[in-house]
Amino acid sequence: MEKYWEIATIITDMTELFIQAGIIGSFYRKYLASKKSVRLVSLFYILVIVCLYFCSYETQGVVKFTIGAAVIFLVSWFFDKRNLPQKVFLAVTIYLLRWIAAGLSMILWDRFMDFFLNPASAGTPWQDLFYYLISKVVTEGAECILFLLGVLLVNRAYLYKRDRMTGRELILLLAPCVTIVFGYWLSLFFNNIYEQKTKNLVWGDYPEYRIFLSAFQLAAFLSVLTVIHMYQRIKRTGRRQTEEQIISVQMQELEKRIHTVEKFYRDIRGMKHDMNHHVMIMENLYKKEAYGEAYTYLSEWKKSITEAGQEMHTGNPVTDIILSEKGKEMQEKGIVFKAEFQYPDSEGPDILDVSIILMNALENAVTAAEKSEKPFVFIFSWMNRNAYLIEVRNSFCGILHYNPESGFPDTEKEDTEKHGFGLENMRRIAEKYKGTIRLEQEDHEVVLSVMLMTK
Repeated sequence: MEKYWEIATIITDMTELFIQAGIIGSFYRKYLASKKSVRLVSLFYILVIVCLYFCSYETQGVVKFTIGAAVIFLVSWFFDKRNLPQKVFLAVTIYLLRWIAAGLSMILWDRFMDFFLNPASAGTPWQDLFYYLISKVVTEGAECILFLLGVLLVNRAYLYKRDRMTGRELILLLAPCVTIVFGYWLSLFFNNIYEQKTKNLVWGDYPEYRIFLSAFQLAAFLSVLTVIHMYQRIKRTGRRQTEEQIISVQMQELEKRIHTVEKFYRDIRGMKHDMNHHVMIMENLYKKEAYGEAYTYLSEWKKSITEAGQEMHTGNPVTDIILSEKGKEMQEKGIVFKAEFQYPDSEGPDILDVSIILMNALENAVTAAEKSEKPFVFIFSWMNRNAYLIEVRNSFCGILHYNPESGFPDTEKEDTEKHGFGLENMRRIAEKYKGTIRLEQEDHEVVLSVMLMTK
């Protein structure tokens, strides 16, 4: 019969292991850049825990949990070297969630043992095996459910999963975790001393010990969840302040461009005012047959007109300025720029909204294109009934990694506190006009499409 008991134990334990590996994979899917990394984290976790299970069956759970968490950290870091502090925090969190789920499920196990497998209710060997199997399935199923519930709650509390975590933020988040782990290890230390002195298990002599330990584990989980929630609230407040600052800066840039437009039109009015004077001078020079001087004067006049003119004619002076300035910037950086952009008539979207879209879209396009071998940026716009469409295409030499939460690619810049808001700003404007925004990669080209409904 011992053989059947061992087989039942191995089957239920292995089933639990694979389910927990799947839960760990679903947890890390929110944080790692590729599905391959997620699968490898789950695979290596299974391999290591299976080896520990069969090679050192008597290894304490705390050791297995620790080794498992270390493996998860090393594999996740090896295949995705971004955001190292966050990977440390995630590995510790998985360690705690597994320990908490295992500890809480032991209360259920003790109840099953008291009810089914105590000497007073012992039945035939097959009956006892059946009761044991039922107890294992229900207990380990409850442990997996508790583990999954913990993962879901942490993921829900952790809002900005792709933001880079700093060392200070890691210390803040790990502070309660370290205290909890230390308390857990301390309880194990005293348990071992009690067992050595009395040859009995402490929860065997004091059944209420399990209840107190479970209460400690539940309080530990709530404290970790609270710290994550408060940390994310602080992040949310900081992001809102940063977004407001970015919008304020963009509005200031728009004001500068509007002043440039005003200066441009003042120059035009000044040239019109001086037109008769220039014509009179040219007439006098030709009457005197001073053709050389007339040619020189005409060249200088033409030059002043060219300098005052605008390179872009989009139907609105503000968008003229934006595209002209960006065109000059790209020319200096060796980026091929093509613009077939027209601002719609008076029924179109607000010029400030269109300007913010243009500034953010072209800024992102230039940043991405200048890293490619043959850099280019193309911008187009057209009306389709009541839909105003803007499309920006640019060269790109990498691979976009999409954030599952926002649906947009992660920013490649290190300072995520001050970058990555351009697409969010454009999406808010698109939603304001009941439109949409889409960003796709086509081989070595990125295409941004923004649709604004004008009616």
